[in-house]
Amino acid sequence: MVEQIYSGNHEQNQPLSEWAFLLAAAERAGVTGAKECLESDQEAAEVRAKIQKHIDMGINAVPVVVINDRKPIHGAPDHDLLAQAFAEEITAMRAAL
Repeated sequence: MVEQIYSGNHEQNQPLSEWAFLLAAAERAGVTGAKECLESDQEAAEVRAKIQKHIDMGINAVPVVVINDRKPIHGAPDHDLLAQAFAEEITAMRAAL
């Protein structure tokens, strides 16, 4: 399913908000129950909570990198910035042990 959605969205410019696209992707991937899932409120509360969490973190655009749900790095970070962020995270995790 992930491959179908990625290909459709990134290679064919299909909008993820179009149910017809999502249902066709599910069918190609052999996923059953997609229509029922889209028509239900299943997972809606969890999705809204995740959206709010990221809004509260100050995320309002992409790209953004978030490591372990902590301070987001906005924009497309270069290698040095990512290396530093991961090193700081590793140090913090080791200190917490």
